[in-house]
Amino acid sequence: MLNEKLPKFLFVLGLLGWITVLVLILKPVDNSELNTLKQQQLVLTTQVKDILIKEVDAVYSKCKKSNALGEKIKWNGQFHLAEKYCQDPIISNDISSMAKCKEIKRCKTPQL
Repeated sequence: MLNEKLPKFLFVLGLLGWITVLVLILKPVDNSELNTLKQQQLVLTTQVKDILIKEVDAVYSKCKKSNALGEKIKWNGQFHLAEKYCQDPIISNDISSMAKCKEIKRCKTPQL
């Protein structure tokens, strides 16, 4: 008896599941939800930009100190990260950061 009703029950349950999924996917999105998501994205983008700029600033200040002291730079890992961050489109519009990125590249390959 149970074996006869189980396939029908599973079929109905699966059908209800698919109907629920379709309703959730196709439901109209509220404009306030979209505005909230846009604001959150803007805030997160600003936070990421601040973090990237701080890292570039830190490498730039180390570069200046090393050049002032005439020491050889021993932190290639941070150079690699700074170069990666300098190529990121988030900070590519920031003029002061791009200038620091150019100085970091000069610092990495010192002129003889």
